[in-house]
Amino acid sequence: MPTAPYYPPAAGTVAPVRTYLSCPFAEKDNCKALGGRFDFDRKAWYVPAGINIDLFARWPKIAHLNALNLP
Repeated sequence: MPTAPYYPPAAGTVAPVRTYLSCPFAEKDNCKALGGRFDFDRKAWYVPAGINIDLFARWPKIAHLNALNLP
């Protein structure tokens, strides 16, 4: 299986806290290559604080998890 391309962080909107995403399993490698991480407790992918969230625009945000405002 080919590895997902790496996209370096670019200038844009930086996440101040974790931003949880609705990323399908088939696209997990792309999310990880962009800097996304998986939260095993909540079973969801997220953008860590300090990462450009514009790179993850293709995946919708999960409102009920983002309301927790986790660091």
